[in-house]
Amino acid sequence: MTHVPSRPLHWTLFAASLLAATGVLAPWLSACSGAEDATTGRRVTLATEFSAHRPLTQPVVLASGWTLELSGGWLGVGSLHYFDGAPPIARRATPAWQQWLLPSVAHAHPGHDQSGSPLGEMLSPSALDVADLPLAGAAGAGVTGVYRSARLTLAPSGAPELDGAVARLVGVATKPEREPVHFDLSAGFEDVAASATSAKIEGCPFDEVEVKGDGTITLSVDVSVWASLLDFEGVAPGSSAAPTRFVSGDRPRIAFALGVAQLSAYRLTFTPTKTP
Repeated sequence: MTHVPSRPLHWTLFAASLLAATGVLAPWLSACSGAEDATTGRRVTLATEFSAHRPLTQPVVLASGWTLELSGGWLGVGSLHYFDGAPPIARRATPAWQQWLLPSVAHAHPGHDQSGSPLGEMLSPSALDVADLPLAGAAGAGVTGVYRSARLTLAPSGAPELDGAVARLVGVATKPEREPVHFDLSAGFEDVAASATSAKIEGCPFDEVEVKGDGTITLSVDVSVWASLLDFEGVAPGSSAAPTRFVSGDRPRIAFALGVAQLSAYRLTFTPTKTP
């Protein structure tokens, strides 16, 4: 066990005062203060909507120097689960000096190394055509509380465009002084599960909100993140009629599956139902 030297009381109080003055302690103190609101835990109906973060027709410029013009993008959604724990992106946001000054604050963060308490779910599978978003999905259920993160579980889909895959992206990649590459990329369940256990993408960011009643949860999908790790160097050019396809183990397919599993490819928001 690593020994952590104790700090004098006056130093701890100074650190706490400093952090309080900068607003660092506010969320922690709020989470630890008083009894919960009497309305916390009431059942609510959560409608579902799927949207695209950007138009599919908008070119995607990759770090590898290739520019993608996409003609198709599809995703097999199995289920959504919502939690009160902060997403990993937020957990990593606490600067190291703050953690050193008052480690107990970082440790007490409501989402520290765990998803937190479950608040709701949507269990009806959907096959999404990114070009046709926004799209209404099945209704889910939940309870009132503060929503901060989500788990997106991908599932193989029998939709003709997915044909048993969990994600697919079709288009053409161009780069100066390179022949254009027409591609048709699919990621199967096993491809995504290699980096996200059971194709469960844990800790998707949810714009923090206190849900007090019925409303709609929107999942926004960013296909540019799916493609962010791709590099088509050395790939057969294919053609518009016969694009290059990839099998398990091919470098572009691995990169695509890693992109599909990225948390930043998904974001959730909540809109309360308007009362008459």
